[in-house]
Order: sequence, then C-alpha cells, then structure tokens
Amino acid sequence: MRFEKEIPATRLRDALEKIYCELGSRHRAKRFQIKILEVEEIERES
Repeated sequence: MRFEKEIPATRLRDALEKIYCELGSRHRAKRFQIKILEVEEIERES
C-alpha cells in the first residue's frame, strides 16, 4: 500500500520516528515492515 504523509518535525530523525510510531500503533506494523521510499522537505505555510 502506498500513500503520502506529512509529518511536522524539525529534524529528519524526528519525522522518521513519528511515522514509525504512528503506523505501528494504528496498523500494528513493525518497523521492519514499513518501507519509507522518500522523504522531502516542504515549505512551511505562513
């Protein structure tokens, strides 16, 4: 299953941790089952 998710974070490491935690708790997925294909920075909305 592919999808996009926007995660607010100041560091890449923090964003990855949040997505692993969120997907793990919502979908009972283990970290080794989650494949993050791309991470990109988006501009903040003012």
